[in-house]
Amino acid sequence: MEHGGKRIGAGRPKGSVSDQTLVALALREYVLGEVIKNKESIVKALISQAKKGNISAIRELFEIAIGKTDRIEDSKLVRHHQHSWWLNESDCPKGS
Repeated sequence: MEHGGKRIGAGRPKGSVSDQTLVALALREYVLGEVIKNKESIVKALISQAKKGNISAIRELFEIAIGKTDRIEDSKLVRHHQHSWWLNESDCPKGS
């Protein structure tokens, strides 16, 4: 008898779903339903946290409103003074 390799009929049948996947799908459906039912209070709470300076809430609101943005690599930034960063040398203020 051979060891290893592809065997006819081995593995999970195509299209079948594990019990863990079924539980995850049911949980996702439940959470989505609760979010839809409570969307107004959730958004108000998120805005309230953003107004208090919660950076995660601010980011989440911006992602919802304008979409996810690409991160800028530090290597593409140009240093200007101690605390200023610019994308291009031409964007830096002149005479500083």
